[in-house]
Amino acid sequence: MKKLVLLFLIILSSELFSQSWDFLYKEDFLFYNETFESYGKMNCRQMIAKGDSTFVFRISSDTLLMIYNHNQNKWYYKTKRDLLTNSSIKDTLYKQLKDSSLYNFTFDAEENIWLNYRCNILKITPDTIINFTQIYDKILDKYYDINYYSNDGYNIKSNSNGDIYVLKNYYVQESDSVYYALSKYKNNRFKSVINRKIDKFFIDRLNRIWACYNDSVFIYEDEELINKFSITDFPEVYWELTDLVFDSKNTMYALNKYSILLVYDGETFKAEKYMSDIERYAGTQEDLSSCCLCVDSSDNVWLIGGKTCNLYKFDSSGSWSVIEVPKFPTAVDEWCYKYQIACVQNKKIWISAEHFNRYFLHNSYGFYIFNTDTTTSVVEKGDFEIQNLPDISIRNLYPNPSNQNVTVDFFLEPNFRNNCQISLCNTLGIKVKDLAEKIEYDSYNMKASLTFSVSDLPAGAYIVVVSAGSRNITQLLIVNY
Repeated sequence: MKKLVLLFLIILSSELFSQSWDFLYKEDFLFYNETFESYGKMNCRQMIAKGDSTFVFRISSDTLLMIYNHNQNKWYYKTKRDLLTNSSIKDTLYKQLKDSSLYNFTFDAEENIWLNYRCNILKITPDTIINFTQIYDKILDKYYDINYYSNDGYNIKSNSNGDIYVLKNYYVQESDSVYYALSKYKNNRFKSVINRKIDKFFIDRLNRIWACYNDSVFIYEDEELINKFSITDFPEVYWELTDLVFDSKNTMYALNKYSILLVYDGETFKAEKYMSDIERYAGTQEDLSSCCLCVDSSDNVWLIGGKTCNLYKFDSSGSWSVIEVPKFPTAVDEWCYKYQIACVQNKKIWISAEHFNRYFLHNSYGFYIFNTDTTTSVVEKGDFEIQNLPDISIRNLYPNPSNQNVTVDFFLEPNFRNNCQISLCNTLGIKVKDLAEKIEYDSYNMKASLTFSVSDLPAGAYIVVVSAGSRNITQLLIVNY
């Protein structure tokens, strides 16, 4: 009965949205280069809407930044080599960090890029790169090396003035202890401003710091503690915050690990369980901790879950709406995987279509784009076509490396089933095997696969080439290593 009531509430309270969804397929915009790109994963760790562009920051990828300019309808790319090499340091820093994951980024007031990595904080200007490896502790009046094993969840952020804050820890030999501090960049150094253990921090519209630890939140203004509260101050709520945003009135909206929306206006604590109740009874309760949210220019809050096929809207009047998310056409299962969300220009919602689980991104398809303006329809195209399905898309190649049998799974549009060509080439582009006759095809799921032997091939690198329609897809295969 409770499930039926919830379903009735969804239908009754949902607005009549025009289902204006677009798909950006990863095959159409991923820029392949250098070290990690052959994995074909988006690895979208962070998404920031800034001015007329959306910035996508990637981990375990050589193309570190993908930038979409909405006015020009065009993608731009910044690789690690682009960012970590210039005339002042040549390629020393690039060689050091080439195979490493940089965790997050931000901008300062001069549009310089800041990168966060374990024991490094990098300031990248047009003329030079500055590598910070120490924090000045204002209480102990001493510099300390950043702990190399500093939690990779520790973040770097900027406020509306462009001031840079970073959360790091460092070892203090005098007390044989690890210190945790939120530090601010000033006078060419990072100086601790909040010396307390913190899991994460956020910056509101008034440039106040909201420092979180477990179920407690501490609010700082000009480095002074002005307020604090606990998750237990919200009615019937527990467990720590996972994501937090602010509207134009500086009202806080946060999600906890059960996808309950918490609202705090500085005086009143409210808990909205609408999304949590629906998802719990929909069977996605095991993935509620990966939910996230954003606020648009009209103070509407938009929320997603990691697997749910729903997009939620909590509007400025306090009403809920549910919009059905279409499953990505190239998806390999029934889930609508989502990881990051951003409210961008032209009343659009960008959602990365990928699955994040215990530090690994398994499924990766592209971006959902939802048009929140029901009176207009503007398609994000750029240098690629996003309305149609891709002709082909390699889903998996395994095992790789291999010395026996190899299986390749790929998406194949039905119209190209009869003219799909698959071959194995050496690194000179010379065909060594023709594999097309071995294709097995599932027309219902548009899924193709084939298994072939490499036991007769010399050790080395080979290229699997799948061709259909107007597209050629390649993937590297290592044999007999």
